Amino acid sequence: MFQQHTLLACNLLSMQSKGNVKELSMQSNIRDVTTTVWCTGAANAGVPLSIIVKNHGWNAYFTALLAACGMAILLLAPMVNLKSYVQREALAKSKAA
Repeated sequence: MFQQHTLLACNLLSMQSKGNVKELSMQSNIRDVTTTVWCTGAANAGVPLSIIVKNHGWNAYFTALLAACGMAILLLAPMVNLKSYVQREALAKSKAA
């Protein structure tokens, strides 16, 4: 039920952004398809968490969220001391001079 309402809202937003004028071009059709795909993904993103809440309760929900945050931190941790392109170029220039 929720997913159908989300898809309807996304389709209405995509129609509104076109100014209520239906373009008959391939690009318009591709845009419609990609908008629908993105909205479907957004509508289904919460399904696993809703299953966790339904089967295991709210404590498991918050534990799953904390675990996801922990995984994100672990995956991003190796990039803490990386330098940007501008910093690397400045370092290379200072070494060359």
